[in-house]
Amino acid sequence: MTNYLENEGFVLDTAHQIHDQYLAKKLECRKLNRSIQQKKTSKRKFTHTQRDALQRQEVELSKKRAEAATYEQQRVAHLVEARNELNTTKLMDVLSDLLPEGQDLVVHCVSKYHYLACKGAKFKGAKLTADETGIPNLRAHVLGLCAPDLLRTFEAYVNQNLPSMLHDILLWLEKTTVEGAPRLLELVKRPQHGSKKRIEDRLVAFTRETQKLISVALQDALESATELAAKKMSKIAEKHHSTVRAFIRKDGKHSTKMCPKESWNELFTTTFTGIAEQQWPLLVNAQQHICETLERGICKDMTEVNDGVKAWPMNAVTKHKLLRAIDLQTLAVAKLFVDNRIAYKKTLRNILIDITQDSHESFFAQITSPVYDACNADCGAGVTKRSLDRLETHLKQQGDSSSFARMEAAIAKRLESDDAADVRKLGKDIALCLKKVYRAVDDLVATKRADDPAETAMRDAVVHVWSKWDDKVKEVQAEYKTLKAHFETEQKPGVELKEE
Repeated sequence: MTNYLENEGFVLDTAHQIHDQYLAKKLECRKLNRSIQQKKTSKRKFTHTQRDALQRQEVELSKKRAEAATYEQQRVAHLVEARNELNTTKLMDVLSDLLPEGQDLVVHCVSKYHYLACKGAKFKGAKLTADETGIPNLRAHVLGLCAPDLLRTFEAYVNQNLPSMLHDILLWLEKTTVEGAPRLLELVKRPQHGSKKRIEDRLVAFTRETQKLISVALQDALESATELAAKKMSKIAEKHHSTVRAFIRKDGKHSTKMCPKESWNELFTTTFTGIAEQQWPLLVNAQQHICETLERGICKDMTEVNDGVKAWPMNAVTKHKLLRAIDLQTLAVAKLFVDNRIAYKKTLRNILIDITQDSHESFFAQITSPVYDACNADCGAGVTKRSLDRLETHLKQQGDSSSFARMEAAIAKRLESDDAADVRKLGKDIALCLKKVYRAVDDLVATKRADDPAETAMRDAVVHVWSKWDDKVKEVQAEYKTLKAHFETEQKPGVELKEE
């Protein structure tokens, strides 16, 4: 590893100095051990003074061996640190283009076998300490990444889901008579019907924006994209045949120490990549605006229910309980939209990466993969020219069979399918919240089930333990408040995240 690091340009003077100290200490150990062994094998009897001197030499030998082991451990740690620095630099160079602008790559280099040795596994030679293996830092980093989402999930459960469930039980326990109960239930159920139409309108609106901002722009550029790809192909044909074969073997990607990484697929799709990167912020903004429109519509429906309950003739206690149930589900709906925005932002980002970055999952790579497979299956004299001709023919196709027309269609399909899956899940979650509002009202107002003997017996059994449940939930909420304060303190600049 020392030679490798020095060949990569690292100056390892410190490591060499430590190694020299290690060798010198090992030499001292050998000399001292030889002296001890000679005395032990001597046939002469030891005096007390000689025996004490021998014991002191053995103690000194143990100390010198420990010092030698320390030097070796320091040398290994120094080399590992240099290797980690080299790997981090290389990864940053390779992956920097995949990162959003202004964001740095976080790299954690770990030594699994050394960490297992710290846990008791068999290991020969110098081993790193637990901290030097990098695993504790990686664990803390992962916990730091997961903590905000876990905290939000826990907060929703503690401050919304549990209180909502207990409140629904309370409404069921305290059934009462409300004037015009059927009409009240009809009012509360109205948003369930309206939400379905709003979800469908949301899907249509996003499809329309996708067509306008992405599909039309890419369709207008089909001819120019084909022409640019042909020009790139002409330059590729000028390369040495061995270089061409190296690219084809790796599906159009190749790099060497002398040449940076190059991707033919990225060269061919330069036109589409430029359009996508230009139009994507507009699509993200349009998606956000459409989502906000849906959220305002759902909130408007729930506000109408809230206002209707406020104006309904019923006693103040009953009205307060119903309004509380509506407020809890309104908060739950708001959280659904927050989570949806975070998740869908990642979805759009991943689609853009599959447009602009060459990988096995990218759109253009999936289209050209059969061509590269056919080229790799070919062999014999003239194989390089045949491969180039095959690739050129593929790029010059026109109409619906054009590589770029197929890429545009695949992008539009992916955008619409991912959006549909995401929004329909959101719609199901919203419908569940609206059903909970309806069920809360239905549980409170008197219906024909009020005199059901089985329901009456169950209500009598639950009423005695409800207060205990409520107290327990309040305890959990207090614990959560303490946990959140602790987390916010640790997230302040300069405060290191601790493992517990």
